[in-house]
Order: sequence, then structure tokens, then C-alpha cells
Amino acid sequence: MSAHSATPETTESAKATPVGDFLAGCDATPHTQPGSPHAFGDNAVRLHALGLVVVPCGGPDGKSPLVTKWQVRRPRAVIAAWAQKFADANIGVVCGLSGIVIVDVDKPELVAEILERFGDTPLMTRTPSGGVHLWYRKLGPVRSGNLRRQNLDVDIKADGGLVVTPSSRNPKGVYAFERGTWDDVQRLPPFRQEALAAPPSNDNNEQRHR
Repeated sequence: MSAHSATPETTESAKATPVGDFLAGCDATPHTQPGSPHAFGDNAVRLHALGLVVVPCGGPDGKSPLVTKWQVRRPRAVIAAWAQKFADANIGVVCGLSGIVIVDVDKPELVAEILERFGDTPLMTRTPSGGVHLWYRKLGPVRSGNLRRQNLDVDIKADGGLVVTPSSRNPKGVYAFERGTWDDVQRLPPFRQEALAAPPSNDNNEQRHR
């Protein structure tokens, strides 16, 4: 089951807001409000039902899988057992197996440019360090990588990738929703793989970001 084929638990989806509205309330200040003390325990089974491949994560940065062979889709019974054993762990989502691609934008001021390039999405999440994750549906093989050769602080998390999600936390703060809710996993737009190539105007972009 993929992330876009499961039946959502609720029928109401959050509506996407214009990019300008998003940026107006977007700054580099990390989110510091309390995250869920039982992030994995409270959310793992539901996210599994939405088609996401979830794993408990922890460690100093909160991103390290706490189980072995984590790049495997597990049955609901295993996820339910993990939810009890690792209730206070962070929520990791295995991108490729979940049928999603995360465009990880380290600098919020780049979000408008990246949205124009890859297309809008109803689901955006914020990291404790102030970065923004843009969520897309994966239609075929997509290699994880980055756009740093184009002088953009942007990572692509897809096949082989792992992303930590709301309401996880680490010493810097919490992961939170900037736009949308988990119900929007059902209506993610397809990832534009052709957008990975540098646009013709990239020379100007490089100068701007140096």
C-alpha cells in the first residue's frame, strides 16, 4: 500500500494557502513548543494506516532508527508492538517505501523558489532547526541526493531516505506542521523529477546564493 492509496481516517483536508501567505509567517526561528511526549506511540499505527512506513527513531539528534532492518514495510501488528515498546521515540518515515519524496529546504527564504521549481504541495512540515520539508508523491524510482552543486541548501529524500516528522522533537525543538495535516498525505502532487536538473537561469541563481 502506498501513501496515496490508503483511506484517510478523516474526510476533511487542510486547504493549501498561497505561497506568499506561507512565507509571511515563516522565519528561521526554531519551534520550541512541547512536542508529544509519546510521539511514536500516539501516531505510528495511524500513519501506517495512511500507507507510511514508520520506524521509531532516537539518539542524540533524534534521527537514528531504533530497530534493525528498518527499510522494510512491516505489518500492523509489528507497528502496534513498536508503538508500545518505543512510545516516546520520534517518528521516522521511510520515504521511498512510503511512496513519497521530501524536498528538504534548509533555508526558509528558499521555499518560494523551490515551490516554483517543483510545484506547490498541501503538506509542509518544519524542522527544529527552521528548515522546511515539502512533501510530494513518488511515481517511480527517485534517488536521494541534493542540489548543493547548484549552490542550493536543498536535500532530496526519496529511495533509501528517512525523514523525521511531527510531533517528534530533539534538543533544538520540535517538528511541526507548517501547512496541512496528515490527511493531506492522500492528495500529494507528483514529484517533478525533471525539476532536479538545473534551470537555464542557474548561473544567476548561483551568484545570488553565494
